[in-house]
Amino acid sequence: MTTAWALDQADDCILRAAFGCYGGTAAARAAAVHVVRRVQATGRGCWILCDCRPAADRPPALVPVAETHIRRHLQAGWPQHAEACEFFREPAEQAVISASYRPIHRSQVRLVRSFEVGPSAPLQRREPASPANRRPQLARLLIRLLTEAGLQRIDPVASKPPSVGEQLSPLWRAARGLSLDRGVRVADALCMSLAKLPGLMEQITAAPAKAYPRTRPHGLLLIRLNEAAAEKLIALNGQELPVVGRIALYGERPRDEPGPAVSARSPYLALCILARPTPVDPVQIHSAYVHPCASMGRVMLVDSDLERETLSILQAFQWRMARRHQAVVTIEKPMDSLGPAVAEDGTPLPPLIPDFVVTARYRDGKERRVVVETMGYADEGYRGRKRVLHPRMGRAAGAMAVLEHDFHLPGHWQQEWRDNRFKRLLWQSLGPEELAAAEPAAARQPANTIGDAERGAMRTFPT
Repeated sequence: MTTAWALDQADDCILRAAFGCYGGTAAARAAAVHVVRRVQATGRGCWILCDCRPAADRPPALVPVAETHIRRHLQAGWPQHAEACEFFREPAEQAVISASYRPIHRSQVRLVRSFEVGPSAPLQRREPASPANRRPQLARLLIRLLTEAGLQRIDPVASKPPSVGEQLSPLWRAARGLSLDRGVRVADALCMSLAKLPGLMEQITAAPAKAYPRTRPHGLLLIRLNEAAAEKLIALNGQELPVVGRIALYGERPRDEPGPAVSARSPYLALCILARPTPVDPVQIHSAYVHPCASMGRVMLVDSDLERETLSILQAFQWRMARRHQAVVTIEKPMDSLGPAVAEDGTPLPPLIPDFVVTARYRDGKERRVVVETMGYADEGYRGRKRVLHPRMGRAAGAMAVLEHDFHLPGHWQQEWRDNRFKRLLWQSLGPEELAAAEPAAARQPANTIGDAERGAMRTFPT
């Protein structure tokens, strides 16, 4: 007969600080000894079970050892912890992952190895990419190009939004400041059109090995997609582009973790490496990183379909503030962490990447800023992490508050009511002072829906 009971919150926090990926200091582990000893003294075979995979046949297990520490139980029949769980990785592993979400400033980018170092053909696979994993090099390059080109920021426009071609034009300037190898600028080996793809592939084929002394001849393709399948990419025009190596797709969630298995949808923006897989093969798409973008007409990267809905509300707010109140509202979508990767005591820190940072500037010079977070999952683990990260995000961004656009809670509300609550908070936080107390009619709530739930959707803190 198996008996189970819940750890109290204090013991849970002690174990996470001692053995979780964001802890591990000697002091924290010494403070956890009495908890481990008490669990082990309960009897032989008394383990600590984790609730990070509620849909699994068995929960992930932590086994007390020598009354001083715990180990992850990974034998057959017992699942690993969810990637977002603090017990999935050791602190040293997490430190490397957190560092990969910091902005990069070096001008040289190494994406492929020379055939002398790695002559074998790449392994063909499709895998999810998320903040729980180390950010791929291709992703870091794509994010740097878009950020430096100003494409992760939306300013008010007097007329219609720029075309996709006009949006991508500043990207060439950013690409000229980066190199793929000694003497090879990214701008000289970059293609952003399927019509020009054959020409770039011929250029790579004809390039001598000595032109790429540290890598091998290769180039880059930046393209919008309808779909990323197992072994191919499907462009907006339906053309299929085979990929011989890895396709990393941002926005997927493992199917045995809480929440939807796939939260991101097309259109996507993909950055692909063009190279020979082996010395005797023709130039092909070697690997690709695929990330959802805001819409068919805007290449700003977003993390999910729900973020697109949040963005549409923010753009409507931006337009109204410009037209009716002559206020300049900018919408930024950061992709790099705003905080350090490691704390002063050496413990890793989670990446601080707000969904949106919205700033309102008025004619009198006053400025107000908020962080906007799209709450896309209802499980307690996700929301517990957000409760910890939101104040840190707000302070790192210099924001006066964090506003939550919730898609799940309160559970008995219609989504229209949740949207209206978010609009109300947006106007109260960034709208003109004379309107802060009297929200616009479009943002009014049903009379019986205002209460603790609404107050919990805005977190304020000292800046």
